[in-house]
Amino acid sequence: MFWRYINIFAKCIISLINRVPMEQLSINIQNAGTLKDLLDNTIIKELQHLQLSGYLNGDDIRYLREILSSSRYNRIHLDLLNTSILNGGGGYIYHYDYEIDLETHENEIGDYMFLECYNLLSIILPRNITHIGDAAFQNCTYLKSIVISEYVTDIFNVDDFYCDGGSWNSVYYSPFDGCRQLEEFIVSEDNRFFSSKDGVLFDKKQTRLISVPFAKRGVYVVPSGVTQIDSDALSDCSYITSLYIPANAVFRSYSSSDAYLSKLEQLEYLDIYDTIFTNDFGGVYSCPKLKEIRLHGEVSFNFYSECPNLSCINCDDYFLYFSKKNERLSVVFKDIESIPEYIFYRNNKIETVTISSVTRIIEKNAFAECEHLKTVDIGGVVEIGTSAFEYCQNLSLIKLGTNLHRIGISSFSSCIRLEKISLPNSVIEIDKYSFCGCNNLYEVELPNNLEFIHEGAFAYCTRLFRFELTNKIKVIEEKTFKDCSSLTSIRIGENIKTIGRSAFANCYDLAEIYCMGLEPPHVHITAFDGVNLQNCKLYVKSICLKMYRTDEQWKRFIKEEKQSLQQPITNKQFRESMFNVFFDKCKKEFIYQRGEMQYGNLYDKIRESSSLKDLCKLSIQGGVIPNAVDFKMVAMMSNTLFGFRKLLTRVAALIALKIWHETVNSEYNIASDATLYNTAQNIIKLIS
Repeated sequence: MFWRYINIFAKCIISLINRVPMEQLSINIQNAGTLKDLLDNTIIKELQHLQLSGYLNGDDIRYLREILSSSRYNRIHLDLLNTSILNGGGGYIYHYDYEIDLETHENEIGDYMFLECYNLLSIILPRNITHIGDAAFQNCTYLKSIVISEYVTDIFNVDDFYCDGGSWNSVYYSPFDGCRQLEEFIVSEDNRFFSSKDGVLFDKKQTRLISVPFAKRGVYVVPSGVTQIDSDALSDCSYITSLYIPANAVFRSYSSSDAYLSKLEQLEYLDIYDTIFTNDFGGVYSCPKLKEIRLHGEVSFNFYSECPNLSCINCDDYFLYFSKKNERLSVVFKDIESIPEYIFYRNNKIETVTISSVTRIIEKNAFAECEHLKTVDIGGVVEIGTSAFEYCQNLSLIKLGTNLHRIGISSFSSCIRLEKISLPNSVIEIDKYSFCGCNNLYEVELPNNLEFIHEGAFAYCTRLFRFELTNKIKVIEEKTFKDCSSLTSIRIGENIKTIGRSAFANCYDLAEIYCMGLEPPHVHITAFDGVNLQNCKLYVKSICLKMYRTDEQWKRFIKEEKQSLQQPITNKQFRESMFNVFFDKCKKEFIYQRGEMQYGNLYDKIRESSSLKDLCKLSIQGGVIPNAVDFKMVAMMSNTLFGFRKLLTRVAALIALKIWHETVNSEYNIASDATLYNTAQNIIKLIS
């Protein structure tokens, strides 16, 4: 009954396609190799439907190929249901690669058997066929329908091909490659291995999608039970406009270069759930009208170019936006609590990342080794995980949010294009090797609330030339600045108690160390290995100098120098204080350059400085005026960018001297006007 139904159905299809009366012919071939003798050339030219029965060999197939490929004949619907293909006869096609004639094998549609049969419109395969070979219908450009019989057990079985010694480099073609007008597969219900649904070819259980006909039109939804999709099953489907792929599907690759979804010329929308692509190249290629991809769940996906209209990939947790040339991606995360580990590990397309204000954690290796990543905005992230951006060798701009508390181990290590980093006041911890190997990093702005900088955090930052350690930090851990070969100036906060092993080892250019603490920090014997002590100057508060002189490690930095003579005073009396005149001049110049408001802010900052208050107390106790270095250190503790803004530091130090004069000197008369004036001059010389 099934085959009777197939015959009737096939004829109906043919009538619908042609919409003209059929010229049909039925021939029984009792002796294989006699088809040519049984057909009349005159009849062939008018033929539109050919039904054969009996026996076919290589000679008959070769003659059929002549009819089906010659421009002298009409396009034909071919019914081979009641035929049997036998061994014997001559070769039906010459294989140029192998330089042999391909011959028929019993009950098989052989390799290249109907190659480039441009006149073939539809075909019903022989009932007893078991195998359909490589490229069997390749480039049958007008073929619309194929009826597959009940005994077919494999359709170019690629697994068997490799098991029999085929190489991954071997070239193979689907039996239906290049059949651009193919609209449907019809599989016998009695077939134990294959089935069809809506014209699409599946295995019997419909868990494996083998091939979607190239001329399938409109929206196609892959059935929900499908768990395996052959690598070329959906490629070259030129008329599908929207494609939906279900959860838990796996694209099976037969080649390391399979693109999976390529040359879907009318595809505009793609929707994928929890799908895995089993090689490094799986993805979308040459879909010129594709505008949007929607990804759900865990989807492993790489993207090819030649999708010029693809502007957005909408994932459950983020959006991907393409650049104009479709070569790079911008990632914009949605409102998610955390960014999963390894989510874009080694992705070579991402250029920018923007993270929501809701996100709190970036998990480990989330963006590690993204070689083209340039810009990151971390939004509301509180913690950056281990190696989150490690080896992002083009990362040059990082915008850190005000919620950030902790930068994890090796988070930005070996980001060799990174030059500047400004940490918000919320950061309290920089973990091990966070910026290690950032060999173009030269400017780091630390927050006042920072408490911990761990081992090797800035090691091998070979362009870093100035650094200030804030007052809440208590320990400089081992190797923190190891091999920072350009480091020239370091400010050590007033609460630092310990400097660890090799903390400044091989900092060959270190020339200035500013120690703000009243007591010398404990220094490991190897902390300054490789530093040229003869060229390195130690600056401490004058009141604390004696303690540093007696410390075994710090005394190596102190040189005995002759006290410089003060300038002689030429006028016996001054109507106005020399110091006040000089200070007012410097104040006016600053206001002219920076404005009254910035001067007022700077003055208030110095006036409220705890360092200045401590200095005033020590001065009263000792009965001496602090020197220029002391006032510079007050300015440095109040102005965290002293090394990069000398004008601010210079004026801040003068303001500190002015406030000391008005609060201490006016009451205790410690220093003369000339001494004040010379101290101010020394400040100018020191900070120039």
